[in-house]
Amino acid sequence: MNENEIVQALWSSDELSEFDDSDADPDFALDSDTDDDIIPSNNSHENYDASTLSSSGWGPINSNASSPVFNSESFGINPDILETLNDGTPYDLFSLFIDDEVLNLLVIETNRYARDLLSTPRGPKSRLNKWVDVDTVEIKRFLGIVMWMRLNPLPTLASYWSKNEMYQTHIPKYMTRNRFELLLRTFHCSNNQICPRGDRLYKVRGLVDMLVSKYKVCNIPGENLCIDESVIPFVGRLSFRQYIKN
Repeated sequence: MNENEIVQALWSSDELSEFDDSDADPDFALDSDTDDDIIPSNNSHENYDASTLSSSGWGPINSNASSPVFNSESFGINPDILETLNDGTPYDLFSLFIDDEVLNLLVIETNRYARDLLSTPRGPKSRLNKWVDVDTVEIKRFLGIVMWMRLNPLPTLASYWSKNEMYQTHIPKYMTRNRFELLLRTFHCSNNQICPRGDRLYKVRGLVDMLVSKYKVCNIPGENLCIDESVIPFVGRLSFRQYIKN
């Protein structure tokens, strides 16, 4: 098939995507749900004149566009960090990013969400009745347990607190199972009460922005970069997930 035949086949196809979006966020709405900004196909790219491209936001390439000037001596890992962490431990490197600012954010929002849950009806035997506000020391311990679970996978969550010799770990010395599951339920990094309508990333946006700012301080990219993309298998409820067959 030549180019025109391929384009014609794509535009005339009546097949629907196999992507199931039935669990999409019902509160999300784009500014415009129409296809007015899509340029209709005439089976040839040569039929797009300059006025059509300009009206749709596209235009000819500007060959005079300036390129940023890179200083070959100012990129790479921040020299101050290299000097500070010369004899540092992996935990010191971890603390560069998950510092007190990040931990305080997690503590504030986790406690806020727990109070929101406490204001809702619950049974007399609910674990929430025993809720105690978390602090930075405990949230740090919680994150450490989560990371350790990823390094030492067991069949079930309860296995980490099992007395069976096959599954015994040191986790019970640092946190009870009930407390861990309670923190797992209330763990939050944003205020649900001010969530803007349609922002699907609001739940993590504050944390992500905070981490990105720290990454920028630690490392200055050079002129030549290789950007790769990773795809993580996921079957949960996420309205903007990408469906990849098989």
